[in-house]
Amino acid sequence: MTEIHVKAGAGGEGGTLPSLSAAADVVRAGDTVIVHQGTYRERLRADRTGVTWRVARGETVVIDGTWNGKTDVGGQRPAMILITAGGVVVDGFAVVNSPGDAIAVGQGGHGAAILNCATDIAYSGGIICNAGETLRGVTIDGCTVLRSGGGWVARGRKGGVSGAINLIRCDGATVRNTVSAYNWGEGCNVGKGTRNSTVVGLTSFDNAHFCLGVNLAQ
Repeated sequence: MTEIHVKAGAGGEGGTLPSLSAAADVVRAGDTVIVHQGTYRERLRADRTGVTWRVARGETVVIDGTWNGKTDVGGQRPAMILITAGGVVVDGFAVVNSPGDAIAVGQGGHGAAILNCATDIAYSGGIICNAGETLRGVTIDGCTVLRSGGGWVARGRKGGVSGAINLIRCDGATVRNTVSAYNWGEGCNVGKGTRNSTVVGLTSFDNAHFCLGVNLAQ
């Protein structure tokens, strides 16, 4: 297992990589990626098993999707952080201005852990767990989700609106000690096909739809 360091714009000094995509190209199963202070205007694709992506202690890392919060971008765009491998940990990132979802767990993301992350302003959802198949053991802990579902307003309040935190077809998921506020959709949607899952310590307020909804879940 290797520890890889990323710093925006780095020139390779001390082996430090300049971008999230550069790290994603070389990381191997079980590695840890430490991301240092800066704003990263790129997507993070977490597609290698058991990799931990963590913000350096005491530093602030912003992933900025550059959406202006007003323009209708015309449909779903890839998430700014997309997890598609088992056992991935994403810890401490701030994700802003997402033209699609801010953070998403997709097919293969069993056992993913989204820890201490914050999202603010997203066209679609804030933290979405929906792979089209059962996702097992996903954890969302210590996160803050603000102002998601903005595409509904950009479209003139037409069509559907994404929940801020969505658990769809999840088994054994946990949402813990998380804040969800000022979103256009549900604050937290425990949705279709989800079972054996827990929501505890959720602070949810000033959302345009349910603060907590449970729909076709067991």
